[in-house]
Amino acid sequence: MRAIQKMCAALIVAAGVLVATEAAADRRPAYCPRDHDHRVHDANYYDYYQADRYFRSGAYRPASRYDRYRGSRYDRRYNRRHYHDRRYSRRGYYRPRSEVVFRRNIDLRRYRAYVTVVEENYWTRSGRVQRVCSIVPKGRDAYAVPHRRLSRIARNHCSRYARIQYL
Repeated sequence: MRAIQKMCAALIVAAGVLVATEAAADRRPAYCPRDHDHRVHDANYYDYYQADRYFRSGAYRPASRYDRYRGSRYDRRYNRRHYHDRRYSRRGYYRPRSEVVFRRNIDLRRYRAYVTVVEENYWTRSGRVQRVCSIVPKGRDAYAVPHRRLSRIARNHCSRYARIQYL
C-alpha cells in the first residue's frame, strides 16, 4: 500500500516538473515598441519578434571605450611604440621591484619538514637596495620546528647584512 502511494507521489512530482519546464521554455520576452537594439534587455528577443535594423548589425556587444573614441582610430593613436616599450609599465618607468639572489631548501632530519631560505634584493622607492632573507618552514611538522633552529639556519645561510624575516 505504501509503495503505491510513493509511486503516485513520484508521478505527481514528475508531472509538475515537466509542466514547469514547458512553461519556462515557452516564455516570450515582452514586446518593446522603442527603436533600439532589443538584445540589451533580452538576448533572444529576435527569436520571437520580427527582425529590425539592429538585428542585421551583427552580434550584440555592449558599448565600450573604443566606441567613445571612434574605434580603431583610438587604437592606432595610442598603441604607438612608446607605450609598448619594455621599460614602461602602468606605474610609469619600469624597473624590477625585486630579484632572487638565491633559494635553498634545507631538509630537517628530526621533523617531517623542510625550511626554504630565500634571499632577495628589494628596490625601495628611493632607489636603495634592501636585502631580505626569508626563512619559511614547510611540511607536516612545520609548526613544531623551534625558533632557535630557524635562527641558526638563518645565521648560517643568509648574508651578513640581510634583514631576516621568519614566515
